[in-house]
Amino acid sequence: MGARSGRKTGGDNRQKRGPGKRAKRQQDAVIPKSVLIADGIIDPVKKKSRQQKKNKVQSKRRAEDLLTEKEDVKAEVKSVDENKNVEEAVQEIIPKKKLKMGDDSSDEELPDDDFDLDSEENEEEEVAVDQELLEEMQGESEESETQADDSVPYLERKKSKQKQLDEDADEDADPEAEIHIDTLTELPTAEELENNNLTDAEVLKDRINRNITTLDKFTLRRNPKYSRSEYLTVLVSDLCSLYGYNEFLMNKFIQLLPMNELIDFLDANEKQRPIVIRTNTLKSRRRELAQALIARGVNLDPLETKGQKWSNTGLTIHESGVPIGATPEYLTGHYMLQGASSQLPVISLAPKPGDKVLDCSAAPGGKTTHMAAMMRNSGILVANDANKDRAKSLIANLHRLNCCNAIVSHMDGRDLSKSWKHYFNKILLDAPCSGTGVIAKDPQVKCSKDDADIKRCACLQKEILLSAVDCLNANSKEGAEMVYCTCSLMVEENEDVVDYILRKRHVKVVETGLPFGDPGFTKYGNKKYDESIRHTRRYYPHKHNVDGFFVCKLVKTANGEKKNDYEIEEEKAVKEQQKQKAKAKSAKKKLAENAMDTTEKDSDLEDDKKSKKPTTKSKNQKAKSKKFFDRKKKQNQNKKKREDKSD
Repeated sequence: MGARSGRKTGGDNRQKRGPGKRAKRQQDAVIPKSVLIADGIIDPVKKKSRQQKKNKVQSKRRAEDLLTEKEDVKAEVKSVDENKNVEEAVQEIIPKKKLKMGDDSSDEELPDDDFDLDSEENEEEEVAVDQELLEEMQGESEESETQADDSVPYLERKKSKQKQLDEDADEDADPEAEIHIDTLTELPTAEELENNNLTDAEVLKDRINRNITTLDKFTLRRNPKYSRSEYLTVLVSDLCSLYGYNEFLMNKFIQLLPMNELIDFLDANEKQRPIVIRTNTLKSRRRELAQALIARGVNLDPLETKGQKWSNTGLTIHESGVPIGATPEYLTGHYMLQGASSQLPVISLAPKPGDKVLDCSAAPGGKTTHMAAMMRNSGILVANDANKDRAKSLIANLHRLNCCNAIVSHMDGRDLSKSWKHYFNKILLDAPCSGTGVIAKDPQVKCSKDDADIKRCACLQKEILLSAVDCLNANSKEGAEMVYCTCSLMVEENEDVVDYILRKRHVKVVETGLPFGDPGFTKYGNKKYDESIRHTRRYYPHKHNVDGFFVCKLVKTANGEKKNDYEIEEEKAVKEQQKQKAKAKSAKKKLAENAMDTTEKDSDLEDDKKSKKPTTKSKNQKAKSKKFFDRKKKQNQNKKKREDKSD
């Protein structure tokens, strides 16, 4: 037998094999770590290796040893002669302790790759600890100080020390060093402000940025020659010249927004919001619609805001090779052109199949068709609009999107309660407003609105809201809910109106149920509103990439008017006055009746007295009566005689 060639026999003549199936198999895809961290699959914090954990344990041991040595040093220092200096004693003791620590062979040796780094760190730690030890021992001349230091924990002492260092750094900082770099030290004159339209845009932008940084920390960065009102006057003039607003609207936005967000907000109003469509779930699904539009060359994504997908039917259109409002899918009613902010109130109201719903300002029908789709064409949906011409587009969209449960009406919103009082259980009111949240769509708002327009809109909104709340039935089994919304950012049209309805009707503000948005104001200027108004939501174009919007959800708790304490007291006073008047009238009636009774009694008594008097007849009356009876007697006798003769 021949000798075998193999691993055991040491033969090298065996036949080499190929790589096999494993080499042919495609390798797994390598995903970058940054992508995994962004998707949240892995933790961005690096996991510590075993060696790092080991080093950490060793450093803790060394720190404990240093603390024990520190206590020993303190004990030895106390035993030193009083005439001997403390520093000399410390210098004598510390080298001995270092030698003892260096002789410790219990610690395991570190690997070669980490040794140098760890040794340097350890040396730095030892030096730092020794320095602290020296400082503490130098300060131990008085026993009271040592007791105070030992009573305070080490971490607290460290924090207080760091805080003191920060305060010292702030005191040493020169406030004038920053003024010359990015703040506004000299303001333009009145003549220069009048000619702002001729100033270069870059110059205006630079002055605006420096002015805003100055106003951000005005006490530190200001020029003492100028007041805050002068800085604000220059800022308003520059912003109006650069962006084309009137002074009234610009002052409102400065009061409404923080200084660091003002420029972002004004820049966002110069850009158009992305085109958004809503899938009509009565005819199609979002996935099917997206596939059909992608096949036509449309670039789209699901509707989301800052990574939050809050809509199940919305699609954002980025690019399109065909008109979005003229595709076959649009003409057959598979989707509706509807902005992202217009979908928020309907999602908050959340109508269900079988509900009785009222849309007070329905045209052109985006929100109405959205509610019809959520109700699955069941229940009752009354779509009202005060403008008869706009109702035509409303009817066309209802037919195109196959909404069969809608009733279209043309009525002033202030008169709705006369026809539909206590009938509905859900109401949507998109109130007519100044449009300060949709400046990107209508740039004329920049210079066409003033204080009178805002007050007129606020008054109209209050009247419509009162009528709409009266249409709700608080006793319905499904509840009585209402959503009030505007496309305005003015507080007078939003929080002010909501606070008014809270005082006039039995309603309360509840959470909108929307996943994002800024809370409403409970304080604005000198006004203070109800605390529940913080549940309302505000949307800004520079924060949420949607049109400026305000959404408030109300729940009606009881029917009828709500009256404040002053009105209740007035009513009580009026009722008491009425009672007193009624009592006075009843007393007068009783007196009159008593007077009548007394007069009647007197007359009856007089009649009785008259009847009791003897009646005397005259001779003529007696003779006449005797003749009358005699004549009657003769007539009767004659009648009998004639009857006898006839017989």
